[in-house]
Amino acid sequence: MQIIVSCALALALLGTLAIEAAAQSSCSAENSLCLSRGGGARCAERLAGCKRSGCWDHIAKYGGRICGLKKS
Repeated sequence: MQIIVSCALALALLGTLAIEAAAQSSCSAENSLCLSRGGGARCAERLAGCKRSGCWDHIAKYGGRICGLKKS
């Protein structure tokens, strides 16, 4: 029984991670997240850079640099 519960928990966690990754797979999604965190004018600068490189630069608190994003 413990194995079944453990497997179910693991699948639930993996599903949550997949949803989060899918939600943040573009520059515009990262921009929305930045704005929701109160980034202000810095978000526009980061969005412009992301549209050129496909990488978003978060502060270390939020995970640092993320690359491989859609340039939209």
